[in-house]
Amino acid sequence: MKPKFEKWLRYYPRLGILRWIKSPVNVTPVGSVAGFTMQHGYRCICFRGRYYLEHRVAWYLKTGKWPKPLDHKDGNRANNKWANLREATNSQNQGNKKKGRNNTSGYKGVCWHKPSRSWCAMIELNGRQKWLGRHDTPELAHAAYIKAARTHFGEFARAA
Repeated sequence: MKPKFEKWLRYYPRLGILRWIKSPVNVTPVGSVAGFTMQHGYRCICFRGRYYLEHRVAWYLKTGKWPKPLDHKDGNRANNKWANLREATNSQNQGNKKKGRNNTSGYKGVCWHKPSRSWCAMIELNGRQKWLGRHDTPELAHAAYIKAARTHFGEFARAA
């Protein structure tokens, strides 16, 4: 059973912040911004000894329901404005993911295939890698990735 956040917190959808209505502990001033930014970029709230992701609490306070997986449209994990949040499947959420830090091609979905000395395009669908072929340039491989991403992820597709 989820706690009754509405007795303790107020969500400001245009600002994307939560403020305390009542002090959860004597040292937290009423009206102060709730939560903190964690190392991986998400904002988090500690409430009654448990940690909750702020965007999920915001969704609950706005709709009255706990969300399925949520996606930040702009990819900014700390931006919890209502216009930036949307329910998504895990696959759609992955489609909106930014390219990885260890990406060496400069393009999402593109890597160098040493044995064939060509650029490869791949996309992850439902937790599985799908091969999109070999290409002469990273730009051509990325174009193949973008086409597949738009087909499979629609509005959730992120090119970079």
